[in-house]
Amino acid sequence: MEDYVPEHVKERLELVSWGKAIQGIHHPKTIREITDARRRLAFEELYLYQLQVREWTRHAAPCGSTTLFDQESVSLSRKIEREKGRENRGTHAGN
Repeated sequence: MEDYVPEHVKERLELVSWGKAIQGIHHPKTIREITDARRRLAFEELYLYQLQVREWTRHAAPCGSTTLFDQESVSLSRKIEREKGRENRGTHAGN
C-alpha cells in the first residue's frame, strides 16, 4: 500500500513510515513501537479526512476563494478517491 503522507510532513512531525506503523501495531517489540505506530496511523487518518473535507468544500466554495491546501494535497485527495472507487468496484465484482 502507498504511503499517503508526504515525506516532508513525516520528517517535520517525526512520523514513522506506513510500513513501520503497520509492523509496530501488529508485531511490536517495544512500547515505543506501539506508540509511534498509533501516532502515525492516527495522523494519517486525520490527514486523509482533512483532504476529503477540503475536496468537499472546494466544490461548494465560490471561484477564487482562498484555501489552506496546496496543489499537492488536492492531487493526493483525487488519487485516493480514484483508488477507493477501484477498490469498491473490485469488491463488488464477485457479487
